[in-house]
Amino acid sequence: MKAIVIHHYGPPDVLKYENVPDPEPRAGEIRIRIHAATVNRVLDVSLRAGNERARAPVLPLIPGVDCAGVVDALGVGVTRWRPGMRVAAAGVMPLDICRARMTTTTPGQPA
Repeated sequence: MKAIVIHHYGPPDVLKYENVPDPEPRAGEIRIRIHAATVNRVLDVSLRAGNERARAPVLPLIPGVDCAGVVDALGVGVTRWRPGMRVAAAGVMPLDICRARMTTTTPGQPA
C-alpha cells in the first residue's frame, strides 16, 4: 500500500510517501481500506513536529489516526463486521492498532 511515513521529527518535508506492506489484522482486529483520513492538529501535526514525545510514539509511524473506509480483511474471531462494511475509526494516543470493537457503522449508512 502507499502511505505517508514519518521517520524523524521535523517540518512537513519529513513526511515521505512510500510503499509499505499491507498490514494483516491480528485476532480481534479489522483492516480498513482507507477512503478518507483527517489531519489531526495534535495527533498528526504536533506529533510530526516532535511536540508529542510524552505520548511515546515509536518511529517510523504512519500518521492519520482518524479515518473512514471499507472493511477489507478480518482477524480471527471478528464476527460483528464483514468485508465491504463501511466504517469510521477514531484513534488514540499513544498510537496503537485500532481494535475492531472501536469502530462501527451499519451497511448502507454513511460512515
